[in-house]
Amino acid sequence: RESLCPWARRMEKKKKDTVKRKRKQKPSARELHRPRSSDANATFALLLASLSNTPHSVIFINKCLFKLRRFLLLSQTSMTPLLALLPTLLRSTRPELACRASDIIGAASLVSFDANEEFAFDSETVEGLISLFQSRIRKVLLSACNVVLDFSTTTFAQRQVLKFSALNKLM
Repeated sequence: RESLCPWARRMEKKKKDTVKRKRKQKPSARELHRPRSSDANATFALLLASLSNTPHSVIFINKCLFKLRRFLLLSQTSMTPLLALLPTLLRSTRPELACRASDIIGAASLVSFDANEEFAFDSETVEGLISLFQSRIRKVLLSACNVVLDFSTTTFAQRQVLKFSALNKLM
């Protein structure tokens, strides 16, 4: 060591003094695809804004609804903001929006009894579901039948469906 020149000694000292930096770990695929509440809030805000311009943004609205469905099913995101938009979406003249909205209600109702009761307490949403039976489009009718079956998992929701004469419209 004594035979090393002064600059070599300094370099060796620097090597000892420097702490090895750890590489930043890449997030796993699960972490990348895990929904965050901020994402759900941003998606809801985009959905709300795009509903004011429906004719030009149907594809975008459909994508937002798809993302919101995912957020609702994978995390315990509140249904309250979405409840305000569901009656409008269910009564949409665009069949793909009505089907996607009913799909959200059906899926959330099966995943959580609390979500089911939230939907059942909102009379406008229940009326919107029942209004789907007036459609002449087969896809919408099939979606309406599926959502009523999924929605009717609790006795309160069953009473709400009966209250709004869903059976009469089904017949």
